[in-house]
Amino acid sequence: MHIVELRASNFARLRAVAIRPDGSLIRVTGKNSAGKSSVLKAIWTALAGRAAAPPRPIYDGAEKAVINLNLGPLAITRTFAHGKHGEVTSSLTITDESGAPVRKSPQALIDELLGDLSFDPLAFARLAPKEQFAKLRALVPGVDFDGIARERQRLYDARTAANRMEQAARARVAGVLLPPGREPEPVDVETLVGELANAHEVNRARASWLAQVQRLQDDAERMLNEAEALRAKAAGLEQGANKLLAQSDDLLRNMPAADVDTGPITAKLAAAKATNDARRAFELKREREQEMLDAEAESERLTAAMLQIDRTVKTAIANAKLPGGLSLEPGEGVVHLGGRPFAAAGTAAKIVASAEVAMALNPELRVMLIDEGSELDNEHLELLATLAERRDYQIWIARVEEGEDTGIGFRIVDGEVAPAQPTAVVKARG
Repeated sequence: MHIVELRASNFARLRAVAIRPDGSLIRVTGKNSAGKSSVLKAIWTALAGRAAAPPRPIYDGAEKAVINLNLGPLAITRTFAHGKHGEVTSSLTITDESGAPVRKSPQALIDELLGDLSFDPLAFARLAPKEQFAKLRALVPGVDFDGIARERQRLYDARTAANRMEQAARARVAGVLLPPGREPEPVDVETLVGELANAHEVNRARASWLAQVQRLQDDAERMLNEAEALRAKAAGLEQGANKLLAQSDDLLRNMPAADVDTGPITAKLAAAKATNDARRAFELKREREQEMLDAEAESERLTAAMLQIDRTVKTAIANAKLPGGLSLEPGEGVVHLGGRPFAAAGTAAKIVASAEVAMALNPELRVMLIDEGSELDNEHLELLATLAERRDYQIWIARVEEGEDTGIGFRIVDGEVAPAQPTAVVKARG
């Protein structure tokens, strides 16, 4: 659906205009403050209503302003008038091709015709970078950007945790202090401990035997002394003494030859413990190094998974052939134009790219308004004209032209279409 005719009287800076466009690119030209922008504003106000109108929609000195917009199947009339108390009132009527009023709510019907970025090609350019990204990603089929973002975030968080583990493991490795020299072989400490215990047992037994010997000898000596004093008991005591001495001889014959020297065994045990402590330090360092290597490997695996996701998304974006030479950078969540962030592009390039985005969304009313037409050079005008023809669009563009009438488009002078304008037809080349 396109604009068949625009009529506006006493609206903003317009006194009376009637324009029947033909072709894809409709130029509205004139000097500053001549009313060019009011032509485009009249179209937008007819569709969007009071919120889109200028603060003073009625031409100075007039009682009311009327905008008639013929879209072919529908005719829209938007009227502004002065109220009793100086306020501005507005009304809207829509009729079909037979002239009958439409049954549906007029504004609701218009809203259904408008695309999300309709009429203003810079609407896309004015969006925040993340909003531009969200709008454009709708044109990339088969890619769940939200799911991918969640998975990428999960991988990023997991990689962050793995990197922290790697750093912690690296710190633990650095904290293990190794003794000088090569790593020693392990020593069987338990055997040495057992050997030492046996030695102590032997020595305790020998000490016990010596104590018994001493006691027996002491008893024998005491008895001999008593025998001297008690001659009457000498025979019995002597016999007893002899028995005790015989027992003493038996004990001496079975007693170990000498004490076992525990010093060397104790020294061996201390050396064995020192050796095993050193070995445990080497083993601990190997464990910590393995932890570090495992964390590094996990971080590399997660990084590879993230890169694979990025490659998959970039392939899908490239295959989608996004409009206007635009591309998406999922990692940044922004739109690029010509390999740079969209925000860094020039105004003319933004207008052309934004226009193509709006067209790609395919609203039913295929009309676009460009009030920043003076920002466009001839090359960009050619691009827009070609684009409009290819996509069956109608682009209305306001440009400041201080010179005489060029015979191209609609020249506005003092709020009216200049009578010297020989033609109202602008073909695709503008």
